[in-house]
Amino acid sequence: MQNKTVNPANINYDVVVTGTSNVTSTLNAYGFVAKGHYLQLGEAAADSKALIVDTDGNEIMPDEDADETFLGVEPLSGVCLTALERIFYNMQLFGGDLF
Repeated sequence: MQNKTVNPANINYDVVVTGTSNVTSTLNAYGFVAKGHYLQLGEAAADSKALIVDTDGNEIMPDEDADETFLGVEPLSGVCLTALERIFYNMQLFGGDLF
């Protein structure tokens, strides 16, 4: 999703960083979702994204074929039969006894 500066129609969704969706809860627990491996993440957040590595320590880069949303639509009726989406859910954590 484009940020509200690029696409003013997204102002209702409070999209600050392109490539994310704000999912802040009604209890004000800040959170956002992004496509898998931060595919299409805006440059504003490029420096703050987590480094994701495989078991050999190699960085895993976004792959449009694997991380993009896929919809399998039946051609005659238009019914969506398959939907696949890889989502990264991010939330803010504060210090406490757990960590």
